[in-house]
Parts: sequence; structure tokens; C-alpha cells
Amino acid sequence: MNGNKLTASFPENAEAVELTVTYAANTVNYKVRTRVENLDGVTFEETETTAQGKVGELTEITAEEKTGFTAKPITQQEIKADGSTVVTVEYVRNTYTVKYNTNGGSYIPAKNGKYGAEVEVYSAEAGEPVLSCGVEEHTHSNQCYFGSWLICGKTEHTHSDTCYTSTSTYDPLPTKPGYTFEGWFADEACMTPADKSVTLEKDVTVYAKWTAKEAGYTIAYFRQVWDNSTDSAHYVYDSSVSASGVVGTTVTGTAKRNGIANCEFASADSATIKADGSTVVNVYYDLIQYTFIFDLNDRNGNTGKIVMNGKTYDDVNRYEIKAVLGQDISALWPTTEHTSRSNGDELDTWNGNYKTKRFEVTADMVTGADENHEVIYGAQWMDDGTKKTVNYWFQKADGSGYEKEERYCQEFVSDSGLSAKKYLWFHKN
Repeated sequence: MNGNKLTASFPENAEAVELTVTYAANTVNYKVRTRVENLDGVTFEETETTAQGKVGELTEITAEEKTGFTAKPITQQEIKADGSTVVTVEYVRNTYTVKYNTNGGSYIPAKNGKYGAEVEVYSAEAGEPVLSCGVEEHTHSNQCYFGSWLICGKTEHTHSDTCYTSTSTYDPLPTKPGYTFEGWFADEACMTPADKSVTLEKDVTVYAKWTAKEAGYTIAYFRQVWDNSTDSAHYVYDSSVSASGVVGTTVTGTAKRNGIANCEFASADSATIKADGSTVVNVYYDLIQYTFIFDLNDRNGNTGKIVMNGKTYDDVNRYEIKAVLGQDISALWPTTEHTSRSNGDELDTWNGNYKTKRFEVTADMVTGADENHEVIYGAQWMDDGTKKTVNYWFQKADGSGYEKEERYCQEFVSDSGLSAKKYLWFHKN
């Protein structure tokens, strides 16, 4: 074989000879052009290397891993015998993101950049702190009290770091009601300040640090009142006071300084302080249940008794009523018709004050209660009384006059005059 000329010799007596010619592809060089994207995103840095393959076959180039870059799909080429074959491997820079985790603050858009680019995370300029809590600094003095009553209308308060707002300026600057922004940090715990700029080699997240300010909130007091129509108690608003605390903290309502008459602390709500001052915590006071104990004042062998609802009571087995302020006890109150004495005396008064039947429990009836909320009512007897009738007239709601209240009218035995009862919602004219 010489070039394209094939030369062969045959035996003299051969009638036919079959020849097989086999062609084998040559191994030739071809070019591999590598293009790496520059930071401008437009131009590329190019280099060329040589690879080998057999003519007519496809190239088999694979892209190597390259930090910060992603290779585009490679278009393989048929290898030409003349060495003109070129295979291109192109790398584009990865895009990374600087994210701003504002930890509950306003949204800050992320910044994007290509691998190796320097990106400004934030800029900052220091400033002086400014008082911003809006609460007057105050300590109670003797002038704030009238006896045990607080009359100055102020809340004790001493300024702390949470009362001040930083005037340092940041770009970007998130906002969060009730909080002061303290800067951008590299970790979730906000212990390490973030760099102001970063060369992108991966995604980066920075975290906003906040300091809670102080804000006002309201403590509202509710007390029970008795409803005789339902034979039960319910809560009504009594009063409120202002207080302050750190935004985001949980506060629990405190007992009223001077309490609520005829009531005792029952429970208090808790709430998280909001920045807008709208937080309200409720404190509840329940009616005190008083025990009225009736002392028949047995003296000199003279013994008394009370008969109520078919049961007999004396000074050993004393008669008692348990009730709260405003509760109707008219069916339970012992009067002359329920009492007697061994010497024939008739009941005059209880404690020298209460001659006729009591109806709703009034505050004057429990002024002598002890720490166990027990009130002793001692019987006073008379030996010569006269039966009398007392009528009560109540003013009409429209103020047009008075009308007789039959429920309160009653007979009694007395050897003297009678003072008017005290009724809820009315006063003696």
C-alpha cells in the first residue's frame, strides 16, 4: 500500500483472488477551549488545551468541578482528520445572595452578586442615644399619699437602657414597633457583628438585633356584684391604673394598692406588653362571704332562742347567715316573730341598731367583721314594747314622685323610735 495505490502479486495458475482491505481511523489532536466568565458578566477568560481522538468519532470532554462556577452543557464535536475540531467548555459564575433576617422587623430585600464579587452588606454611622420611653421618672414621696391612699396619680419609674433609642443610622435600616435596632450580626444569637462588606463565595445571612423599649399598659380592676334576680354574682368594671414595662415581656396584673371594699383578690390575667400601649391585664376581686353570728345574750338564767325554718337555735347552737354584699337575706333575718326569751322579753334590736328585718346586705352591716369575716350580732331585749308599722317610699326613676315599696314595709315591736334603713342605690331624704 503506497498512498492510494495498492500493489499485490498473484500465483501464475490462480484463476481468481479475493482481497480484503481494512481502513483504521487515525488518532488526531483537537482543541479544547475553556471559557471562564469574568466578574463583569460579559467577557470571558479563555484558555486552550489539546486532546486526542480518532477521526470520525465524537469528542468525549467532561467539565471539571470549579469552585464558584457552573459549567454549561458541552456540545461534543465530530473529530476531523485535519485537526480543526474545537470543543468549547464554558463556565459561568454562580450567583449568591446576601439575606437580611430582621427577626420580626420590617422586610429588607436581599442583595445578589456573582461569585467573587464584593458586596456591601450595610453602612453605619454612630449616634447618641435619645430618651424615648415617654414615661416620667418618678419616686413616690410622702406628698403622694393621703393616709394610705395614693393620690399623685403617677407610677414609680426609673430610666434604664430600655428607655433610650439609638440614633445610629444604618443602611439598610429595618423597623420594629417598640424596639430599638442595634445593628446587623453574623449569627442568630447576635453575638458577632457582621462585616460591612463581603466577598461572595456562598449565600450569606445577617441578623437584626433588637432591644425592647418600654411601653405603657393598663391594669383594669373588676369586682363582683350580687344579682338577686339570678342568685349569683358577676363582674363589673371598678377602676384602672397605668403601668409600664419592657415590650415583649409578660406581665401579670397586681392587686389594687388599697383593695376593693367588701371584696378580696381572686385572680389576675397575664399578657405580653405591646409596643402601641394597648395591652390590658385584668385583675378580679370576688365578694367576701361574711358570716353573721347571732348571740342571744343569755344572762342571769334568762335564755333566748331563735326558730327559723323549723329549726331551733340558742347560744350554744348559734344561728348563722352566710352572705355577700348586696345579697337578699330578708328570708333569713331573725326578727321579733322568730325570737323569744325564757322570761317573756321581746327582741328589741340586734347590736342596738337593727330593729326590723334586713333585706340586702349593706356595707354598714359588716363594718365590725373580724379577720375571718365574721360579724357578731348581739340581741338586746325589752320587757314592754308596742307593735308598730314602718312604711318605705322610694323615689321613682323619672323623679316624678315616690311610690310605696310593699316589700320593705313591716311590723315590729318597739318601745322607742326607728331610724331609716340603708338601701343600695338610695339615700334617706
